[in-house]
Amino acid sequence: MKIFFNASLRGRKQYGDNYHLIVSALKKLNPDGVITPIDMGSPESVEKETSQEAENYFNQLIKWINDCDVAVFEVSYSSTGIGHEIAVSLNKDKSVIALHVAGNKQYILESISNEKLQVIEYSPDTLSKLMSEALHFAKDQQDIRLAQRSEL
Repeated sequence: MKIFFNASLRGRKQYGDNYHLIVSALKKLNPDGVITPIDMGSPESVEKETSQEAENYFNQLIKWINDCDVAVFEVSYSSTGIGHEIAVSLNKDKSVIALHVAGNKQYILESISNEKLQVIEYSPDTLSKLMSEALHFAKDQQDIRLAQRSEL
């Protein structure tokens, strides 16, 4: 299973430790298939990108989403970029797991009625168990979609 993980660059100051916990948990559950651009830049480096560099990154981002089976996002820090990536993932019929810490309820995401979207509150102590369950559910959703397509 190919997993894509991303989170807000600006949120890294506040939630960076959580980002690393998530990536570690994903790699333990799926050792060879985690793609994560979160350590590739900083808000300052993004602001200095040329138009061509930004376009190249966007094209790579779309490729990663196209190639993944499950897209995982840490959404505790509000980010229109991450919101866009979630929308792109769902529009491409990908399973999406949106993780947030307690106290950062995701009202907009929770209002989306889509069986492929899981919005999950976590803590560092519950992360591994919740990720295992969420990935299992996402894989089941993928298996159901593949079975339905083969029936056509």
